[in-house]
Amino acid sequence: MFVVKNDLMKLGFSSWQSYMLIRQAKAKLASQGLTWYESKGLGRVPLETVEEILGVKIDEESLKDMGVEKHA
Repeated sequence: MFVVKNDLMKLGFSSWQSYMLIRQAKAKLASQGLTWYESKGLGRVPLETVEEILGVKIDEESLKDMGVEKHA
């Protein structure tokens, strides 16, 4: 499952926090050799990477209940 900034905002993060989480996730993925995450226009990252940064598992069912759409 992938998330975008607005999905993280629905979870209670501020606009700035959501932006920074996406940015950190992209940097982490790019450092692992996934160079397409270096693109400035890309704002969708795997939920798993955000969870690794936060150190907390986010329940996908609760995401669906909050209206977060599943991004392919």
